[in-house]
Amino acid sequence: MRILLLTKYVDHFNYVRSIAEELLKQGAQVTVWFTKRRSFDDLEADGEELKAFQKKYPHFKFGYSKNRVGFMKKPLFVIRGFLNYRRYLVVSGQSPFYRERMLKHMPFYVESLFVHFRAFMDAILRPKISNRFLAWIQSVVPSDKGIAKSIQDECFNVVVGMLGNMQLSAPDVEYIKAAKSLGVPSVFLLKSWDSMTNKGYLYEVPDRIFVWNEAHKHDAQSHHGVDPAIVTVVGAPIFDMWYEPAIPFENREESKKALGLDSAQMIILYLGSSPSSASDDRFIVEGLRKVMDSSQNNIIREALLLVRPHPSNSDMYRDFEMNGVVVMPKNPTAPGTKETQLLALRQFRASSVAIGVNTSAMFEAMVQKTPVISYLVPAFSETQSEAEHFRELEESGAVALVRSDEEALLEFEKIANGKDEQAEARERFLRETLRPRGVNLRVGKIVADEIIALAKSR
Repeated sequence: MRILLLTKYVDHFNYVRSIAEELLKQGAQVTVWFTKRRSFDDLEADGEELKAFQKKYPHFKFGYSKNRVGFMKKPLFVIRGFLNYRRYLVVSGQSPFYRERMLKHMPFYVESLFVHFRAFMDAILRPKISNRFLAWIQSVVPSDKGIAKSIQDECFNVVVGMLGNMQLSAPDVEYIKAAKSLGVPSVFLLKSWDSMTNKGYLYEVPDRIFVWNEAHKHDAQSHHGVDPAIVTVVGAPIFDMWYEPAIPFENREESKKALGLDSAQMIILYLGSSPSSASDDRFIVEGLRKVMDSSQNNIIREALLLVRPHPSNSDMYRDFEMNGVVVMPKNPTAPGTKETQLLALRQFRASSVAIGVNTSAMFEAMVQKTPVISYLVPAFSETQSEAEHFRELEESGAVALVRSDEEALLEFEKIANGKDEQAEARERFLRETLRPRGVNLRVGKIVADEIIALAKSR
């Protein structure tokens, strides 16, 4: 049995690692193809983890996917852009930020149409008949011959793509389209917690869609019009690596020592966000440090504020200096490597509490049982309270919500005094969101079993 797993970058291998491992354990031959090659990506230089994995599992292969070519490439991408934009236009309860972000992924001449004729374009796209017409065009455009041939040549029994890629040229959808044309079973797997509500539209409906939880299953129907019968709740495989840490358990003092920090000092971890969620959040760090310095609580006043920049939004912190603040790392490496995960694990374990704006690192911290605070900022409301996926986190009670430095200080003081008020809600949220089929069940195994069952059904 031959299985193809598609994921975006070389350093995203850990997103599908547990699935690949479980498939290989069951005798399948697994190929992982990366769908986007960056200028600095080099499989020979950066593929050490992949090569080590391949040495352990000889039936594992990796490489790069193909891209659509031909005269229909650009028109097809524009049609998909219209479909995605329309989704944000008509779905209720979603921030307009994501509609505007979608336009930035469109060709400049299409974006200019919306800039100058927004009301007209919205009026054309809003009716359901427009959606049906655009979807029909997208469906009748043939699959790419080169991609279809690559599936045939490798004799893949199942093709698994990632849903959650904003790029209109993302090959995942092309591979699903080609697989359908060949009668090869196909699957879309959710990449992140917001994949269903604010990332790529489901241009091609595969045989199965694997989602994290029941909320995602509802989103599949409300955002993409998907028949619930093809949607399976499996959990979040990308979090398997956080439930199965790369190091044995270390207590807080041991993790602090490993990071070169004072083991007697309280650590408050600030989690940086991506550029789209919080383009420049240094003012939050500065405000938190100042209010900590004014605290009547000696533990808080003497605590260290440890800043973990987002890997794609770290430049502003390279020269950042402030008493009582440590930025670690100054130059973040690729997010999916073992080295990066090891550093993050130790930061979570060393910290008494984590605080941030809106980042999946909040989930990672919670898995390590670190209390989390979300700082609600009016300037970032479009990606916080106005965003559908973030409201689910707000309403869960799993994180403390603060709207000022002073409110954050109160939460810090509660933690310093041993009061973790969100502990029960946090465990419930993780169970329902990341591992709904059993907190001790590896999601990669669940997904692998579903993929093999799908292959055998044909």
